[in-house]
Amino acid sequence: MQVQVDYTEKDLEIWNKELKDFLPDKIFDSHCHIWLKEHIREKAEPEVVNPSLPKVCEEFSLDDLIGAESALFPEKKVEMLMFGNPEEEIKIEENNKYASLSSENSRNYALMIPPIEAKVEELDSVVSDGHFVGFKPYWTFVTWKEQNDVLIEDMVTEAQLEVANKRGLIILLHIPRKLRLADPYNLKSIKRIAKEYPNLKLVIAHIGRAYCSWPAKVGLEELKDLENVYFDTAMVQNPVSYQLLFRKVDKSRILFGTDLPIAMEKGKVVCVNNRNLFVTAKKYPWSLSMIGEKEEIECTFFVYEIIRAIKEAAELEGLSVADVNSIFYENTKKLIESVIKGLENEVATIRLNKT
Repeated sequence: MQVQVDYTEKDLEIWNKELKDFLPDKIFDSHCHIWLKEHIREKAEPEVVNPSLPKVCEEFSLDDLIGAESALFPEKKVEMLMFGNPEEEIKIEENNKYASLSSENSRNYALMIPPIEAKVEELDSVVSDGHFVGFKPYWTFVTWKEQNDVLIEDMVTEAQLEVANKRGLIILLHIPRKLRLADPYNLKSIKRIAKEYPNLKLVIAHIGRAYCSWPAKVGLEELKDLENVYFDTAMVQNPVSYQLLFRKVDKSRILFGTDLPIAMEKGKVVCVNNRNLFVTAKKYPWSLSMIGEKEEIECTFFVYEIIRAIKEAAELEGLSVADVNSIFYENTKKLIESVIKGLENEVATIRLNKT
């Protein structure tokens, strides 16, 4: 059964009055998940709610993703960079194969979730066979540490870095640790990777988890001059975080992303005492519900709140139409095209050497 988008007249009003004309005709979603129910192993123990992996559906197929993008962005052409579900229980090989086939069948693009134990040869082979444009490591696979103790080097292995640098691939990085982009260990690791592996493209997801603005205030200043470090907007709904991003980082290194499927839920990410909280219309174990005993407070989609925040910051910071178009489409398109061109050149070189 296909996942349904809960689209109302109020959502359509927000789209038509606030968002449609602000957005370009073509949109590139650089951050979305796909998986099937059969890709998740059954848990031996009762499920523990992980607020870093909020769950909104049992599966989210390619058809679900295409349907959601079409519903959320009516009359817009949407391209996608997709990858699997980073749950610890995921069957990585099966989920990666599905992402690869989905990218081929839909003419979109996929990242590989790299097994943390994978060696250079294995990663190289899977990238070639699966037509992946990069890797999506995640802290949940560092099973021997708690999230706040994980180092980037624990989740992004030297094998991943070597292959990504050799092939000019993307690494999409979800920052671990309590201090997020403000963490000195994280900043040291990002700077080291960017300088020692200059041919890879390091994308910092969620602006380094700057759902509240404080991580961005520290981290962006230190990373602003690293030309191979990019930032995606997935689930960030704080205008101040975007203002800081627009001031510090070249607009060509900012990528629009949603984080579907969670981004099609209705609610808003808010900051309370420097901590981000998910406030949602529906009741979830990982969120605060806005449903009261007498009436339901009307919410719109997380993704519309993302765009609202970007729009507010863009207007305050004086971004041009060209800047907005770049963030929502051109930057991701150019980034992926540069990866594909590099991969094609490598294949051509190998073929020449064999003749």
